[in-house]
Amino acid sequence: MSEAPGVERGFPIPSNEEERLAVLRSYQILDTQPESCYDEVVQMIQRILDVPIVVLSFLDADRQWFKAKVGWDQAETSRGVSICTFAIMQSTPFVVEDASRDERFQSNPYVAGEPHLRFYAGIPLMTHSGLALGTICALDFHPRRIGYRELEIMSSVARLVVRFLDVRKAALEDPFTGRPLPERLRDTYNDAA
Repeated sequence: MSEAPGVERGFPIPSNEEERLAVLRSYQILDTQPESCYDEVVQMIQRILDVPIVVLSFLDADRQWFKAKVGWDQAETSRGVSICTFAIMQSTPFVVEDASRDERFQSNPYVAGEPHLRFYAGIPLMTHSGLALGTICALDFHPRRIGYRELEIMSSVARLVVRFLDVRKAALEDPFTGRPLPERLRDTYNDAA
């Protein structure tokens, strides 16, 4: 039996996946140390939405890596169990009010088992060229709804995160060649962040 178009390895794949991954890697954000600007963003969203979990995630080829998180202890998960994988398939907010009633997620180990996630609201982190690098998402253990105002706040924060990424990328590249700066100069940015 063949997979639906755009579905490989058991999860949806954007049609521009190779380009998306190349751009994601150009930001040199994967597997980096925590940075306060990103940590503060997830903490702010948690307070505004009053949810137990908020994560800022980037979707690599086969994994979802968490740059910043509150209420979640894992550093990464398989992309095959990532609800965010569905969120990057569109440029608009992706909301699941009760994942246990959504056939796409009923068998997800984080829905069917611990921690029994129910609610998901994710905003894709869209580059200026329209590529979704990851998401900022809010999760809860109970079904819930989210209002337009809250989604607008999350969307504004997602745009701010992309600006942070752009500034970070510019600080880590030689402005004349576009090549990565030597480690000793990159440490200056990391100390400032």
